[in-house]
Amino acid sequence: MKKKNRKKYDAEYYQKNKDKIKESQKKYRESHKEQLKEYKKEYRMNNLDKIREAENKREQTEERKQYKKEQRKKKITCECGKVISYGSKNKHIKTKEHLEIVNKIN
Repeated sequence: MKKKNRKKYDAEYYQKNKDKIKESQKKYRESHKEQLKEYKKEYRMNNLDKIREAENKREQTEERKQYKKEQRKKKITCECGKVISYGSKNKHIKTKEHLEIVNKIN
């Protein structure tokens, strides 16, 4: 079976048997609780750098999102004299009103 067909088959199989698969995974996790706990503990010990790096990336992403959100909210004065938010600057520049005022100035 080709890889493409195999992926399609697997996706279809999963959709048809989603409840059965989830139930068997749940049973496995319950019956192997101690083994999984030990595995996770060992994984964290061995991959501490990766985990910290991922957490830092997540934090940086959140900080960037927050910064961009604040930037979009900032009010600026356009060359046409209107006070607009930074986030809607490009939309404003394309408006008829802005273009008319700028053409009169120039």
